[in-house]
Amino acid sequence: MKNVYKDTKLTIWHRTYFEFEDNISNEVIINSIQNEGAEHYDSEYLLDTTEDLPVDENMGFATEEIYNDNNEIIFANGKH
Repeated sequence: MKNVYKDTKLTIWHRTYFEFEDNISNEVIINSIQNEGAEHYDSEYLLDTTEDLPVDENMGFATEEIYNDNNEIIFANGKH
C-alpha cells in the first residue's frame, strides 16, 4: 500500500478583533490597527471563505502538489 498526499494552496480571510473606547474616531482606529500594531483580543479564520488559489495568481508557482510515500513531489501544477 502506498500512502500519498496532496497539498493545496488556498486563500482565506482571517478576522482579528479589537476593542476601542466609544469616543475614538474611525481615523484613529484605522491608524492604530494599520500602523501601530493595536493589540487584539481574539482572531479566527473564516473557513467558509476558503478558495483554491489559481497558479496564475501565485506567479506561476504550484498551488497543488502531490507527494509520494517518500515525501517527494510526483506532481506539481506549476513551478516550485
